[in-house]
Amino acid sequence: AGSLTSIGGNHKLNPTAAKAYLSMVEAAKKDGVQWGITDSFRPLKIQCNILDWPHFEKTGKKKKVKTAGTPVAFPGNSNHGWGSAVDLKVEFGDTAHKWLTNNASKFGFSNPFKNPRTEPWHWEHVESAKALKSGMTPTDSGGDVTLPTSGDTSTSGTETPKKSGGIMDLLGGGAISSWLDTFM
Repeated sequence: AGSLTSIGGNHKLNPTAAKAYLSMVEAAKKDGVQWGITDSFRPLKIQCNILDWPHFEKTGKKKKVKTAGTPVAFPGNSNHGWGSAVDLKVEFGDTAHKWLTNNASKFGFSNPFKNPRTEPWHWEHVESAKALKSGMTPTDSGGDVTLPTSGDTSTSGTETPKKSGGIMDLLGGGAISSWLDTFM
């Protein structure tokens, strides 16, 4: 694992997500729908820089710097860092957003927010994110991946990162940090 595949311009995803994304783009084009990309794979260094650390330390809430409250994942836990997420040039309710809402799941993508107005532009390839976070390569998962729970000692180091004292704790160690090291 650790390779990235171009999806156009300077944007890249992990190979599994990229293949699914490009298929989704082609299907949308056949329906007369297009969109642009504003963000895709995001290295850990950038993820660290976009988290508003003073706000987090003061409130315990994660938000993107220079925003009123745009949510951002904790560094090492963003699906952008796994090459499994794209931010698209869409707005809630526009033609592209409606198409994605109705069709993205056919290609393994979803918008993870309960309220789709939160980030209508953010779409994640679920299978590849789960596979990478579990220490497998996306192609090894076979679509049947269960993330370990914090009580599962047989998979130490693969739990979802929590706020803690050091960056290696945030990264979860092992497979996560090894994969990320490829891109830092």
